[in-house]
Amino acid sequence: MITVFTPTYNRAKKLEKLYNSLKSQSDHDFVWLVIDDGSSDNTCELIEKWKKTMKIEYIYQNNSGKHIAINNAIKNCKTEYMICVDSDDELSNNAIYMINNNIKKSFKKDIWAVVGPRTKTAGIKNNKWTIGDNTCCKFADIYCRYKYVGDTYIIIKTEYIKSFKFPKFDNEKLIPENILYDYLDNMDYYISTIDYPLYISEYYEDGYTKNSTKYLLASPKGTSLSNLSGACNKFNSFKKRVLCYSRFLSINKLFKIKNNDVFKEYKVNNIVRMFSIILFPIMFYHYLKKGVSNEKNHINNI
Repeated sequence: MITVFTPTYNRAKKLEKLYNSLKSQSDHDFVWLVIDDGSSDNTCELIEKWKKTMKIEYIYQNNSGKHIAINNAIKNCKTEYMICVDSDDELSNNAIYMINNNIKKSFKKDIWAVVGPRTKTAGIKNNKWTIGDNTCCKFADIYCRYKYVGDTYIIIKTEYIKSFKFPKFDNEKLIPENILYDYLDNMDYYISTIDYPLYISEYYEDGYTKNSTKYLLASPKGTSLSNLSGACNKFNSFKKRVLCYSRFLSINKLFKIKNNDVFKEYKVNNIVRMFSIILFPIMFYHYLKKGVSNEKNHINNI
């Protein structure tokens, strides 16, 4: 059995598409875990109605952000495997069957996840994905070595993430998920790849992808931590690590962020640190030129 985990916030109008795709699965050996991040629409009523047709676990939390919803999902997941499917996305009709009967076989020793590309159209592969099946590598390799550009779906073996927990910053509702992947890369765990279009992804104007800059500006500490984590992932390219650390320095200066106990857990390579300090003035000017300093004055309106 696998847990399909969905974080949602005021997405009742979008959730039905995902519900229908789960209801249409050829294999129903799954549980749908919905973490409601403080919705004020009729999400709860819909879920209660849908519980009559499939196994659903519903957890309501105060509006805290997707990263806290992930913490809740990790804590409450009772199955060996899990996959996160966003509220405005869907799965192909045979996705659960593929996971339970084929993809699970890819989990060898020290493999924490099987990763594949999302697609926009059911049954059609993503031509930007050029990595063969069953390639054993680091999560960072997908983007740094194989140069993939796009989103992925991630089927996780739950035991590898049970001890992980996203930190919480006051008045912030976003910490990018890369800090989880960086953590697992540095723990010397691996992923296996698959090129199968089982996850169909759409982007809406009010979705995270199209508003990522806006949300990141609303969570400067989370953004800063994300970049610090990227700088410390020894499997990222040197260029990426330098860029991440120079962003970290720039964001901290721009938002007057002081290092706290969470930041102190991360140790940056001295060579990365040196090149980042050289790049820092350019990166800081880049943020100013983009108008980030003006934008940050309005973050309370988000």
